Amino acid sequence: MLALSGPDVPTVGEGRPQGDADIPGYLGSDYEEHHSRSDQTDQADAEGQGGCSVIAPYYQDEMVTLYHGDAMAVMRELDPGIAQTVVTSPPYWALRDYGVPGQYGLEASMEEYVMRMVEVFGEVRRVLRKDGTVWLNIGDSYAGNAAAYGSAKSTLEGAPNARIHRGRGQHKGGSGLKPKDLCMIPARVAIAMQDDGWWVRSDIIWAKSNPMPESVTDRPSRAHEYIYLMAKAARYFYDAQAIRKPASEALVRQVMDGYDGHSTKFFGESGAQDASETKKRIIEGARRRLDKQRGHGRRHAGFNDRWDLMTLEEQRALGANKRTVWTVATAPFPGAHFATFPPKLIEPCILAGTSAYGCCPACGAPWRRITEPKPEYAKNFGGNAGAEHVTIGWKPSCKCGREEVEPCVVLDPFSGAGTTGIVAISHGRHYIGIDLNAEYLDMSILRLQAAQNELRDSRAQLRLVEVA
Repeated sequence: MLALSGPDVPTVGEGRPQGDADIPGYLGSDYEEHHSRSDQTDQADAEGQGGCSVIAPYYQDEMVTLYHGDAMAVMRELDPGIAQTVVTSPPYWALRDYGVPGQYGLEASMEEYVMRMVEVFGEVRRVLRKDGTVWLNIGDSYAGNAAAYGSAKSTLEGAPNARIHRGRGQHKGGSGLKPKDLCMIPARVAIAMQDDGWWVRSDIIWAKSNPMPESVTDRPSRAHEYIYLMAKAARYFYDAQAIRKPASEALVRQVMDGYDGHSTKFFGESGAQDASETKKRIIEGARRRLDKQRGHGRRHAGFNDRWDLMTLEEQRALGANKRTVWTVATAPFPGAHFATFPPKLIEPCILAGTSAYGCCPACGAPWRRITEPKPEYAKNFGGNAGAEHVTIGWKPSCKCGREEVEPCVVLDPFSGAGTTGIVAISHGRHYIGIDLNAEYLDMSILRLQAAQNELRDSRAQLRLVEVA
């Protein structure tokens, strides 16, 4: 694990309260010094800052490092280029008061919130590898009156002063917003990030299949949020193969048994392309490819058996590139943190943003897939060979010459209950989390330890299967 430790900084958390030192991995103010890696290929992007002093972790084990304090203050003390990807959801503007001084989201104006986000992600850019990505989930709110603020106690034990802001979005002079206006916070933040030098590569819609009900009668109820994929350079690491949409059983059945559908319209006189004929040609090409790949006999063994015999690579090869609308249900969390990511929402971000094989231990560069294109697919899809690649190996993206690898690092500067870390660990990545609220960190430690136990158990079972 990338070990980060060093002189304590007063502006960054005070460590865990007394009585918690028996938790494995807790370091508090007593810690060991370790050598921390900096990304040698990213020194030019460190904005003039060379070696940084490194702060003491709040908690650390072989896969997890947690810091207590302000996100910007902590990141200023971390070495540049330590993270391969950042998956995070900062507090939304004027929505909740978590009862912690210095928290984000309670800025006096929308403009101040946007600029503060730009400042935070300026530090994110410094600690992110040059080929790294950011997956930013951010919600919107409506303009109202400051007097509309209500309050409700947080369900988080130990934080009785936390409040929910009912009148989300204060109507301030100069903002240009009228009462009931949609604030467009996600778009404003994304544009401000672009102006600050980020590449905004995709605006992903998180479509909630079980949204919270709203008592509104003059507009549709909101059932989505945004995730922005951003990069600090035009070229960056992105593993599209890892998150390809698998083919449906219906499509595989058509590939296996042939497609005999036909259009109900006549296209001959108009000169328009018959969609059913195009689909038939594509499917027949896929059938020929699978026959060549796996032998003719297997197609006649029964559909369910044939589906089971296909590898995940073969199933995904028949699927599609990940789309920009992700339908994911919100996930309840009994630990009382206000807003937690659904793990299924985070999973594609981590899988695409980090290498499943790992990274170079010297410079942190991720290993990339070696894929083999299929000419038959390219012919049938009009030359789009990029959608038909099968992984045949991995290769380093650096010239360090190291054959060994270590897990890629995922960072969440607003760690909260640690859901990003749980997903990262479940896929064998290392995790760095930062949060201003020590109680949330305490809550996350047990969850992160449980995730590591599950990972160890699954690996042990896999070894038993391999031995057998």
